[in-house]
Amino acid sequence: MNNRYVIIFTFIFFFINCENIEKDDTNDSYDTYFPMNIGMKWFYNQNTSENNPYLKREITEKIQIENNKYFIISEIWRYNEDNPITYFDTLRQDNTDRIFKYSRGKEYLLYDFTLDSGDTYIDSSNSKYSELYYIVTYRDIDSVETDSGIYYDCIELLFDIPNMIDDEVWCTFAPGVGLIKRWSGEGPRFVLDSYDF
Repeated sequence: MNNRYVIIFTFIFFFINCENIEKDDTNDSYDTYFPMNIGMKWFYNQNTSENNPYLKREITEKIQIENNKYFIISEIWRYNEDNPITYFDTLRQDNTDRIFKYSRGKEYLLYDFTLDSGDTYIDSSNSKYSELYYIVTYRDIDSVETDSGIYYDCIELLFDIPNMIDDEVWCTFAPGVGLIKRWSGEGPRFVLDSYDF
């Protein structure tokens, strides 16, 4: 009789440990401001004009670096032209809806969706030089309309390098969709045309 309990207890203990091995802190859900799963695709038009395909983003794989699982996101700029330009980002999401970028052997906080409107944080993920960084300001937005639809309960993150002119970048995110709009003082501007989950 006691052997039966030992076997049952051992089986339950083994089952729970096997489940924990598979779990990680990467959020695979669709109800965040930056959903991430392999195969997700977003298509953007340049500026706000329709029929001007500009950027395709796709999550292509999942890798492990140290103890964290990251998604590889390919960005193909001018994907409909003869010589597209491709970049890759290595991103992960923690269980509080913050997005981290792994770059040059280090992890940086890229997007923080946990703040209150008006709060700020620092992003140095794109800088090769330690003195350059963005101060990022978080703002709640009731709704945003694009060619792909109307999105509610959005978040805008304003990236600004202190003491620089025309460096500002505005990124707007919709829950369950991700990045729907990117605007900047100088540089590329694009808006979501469609997505495929």
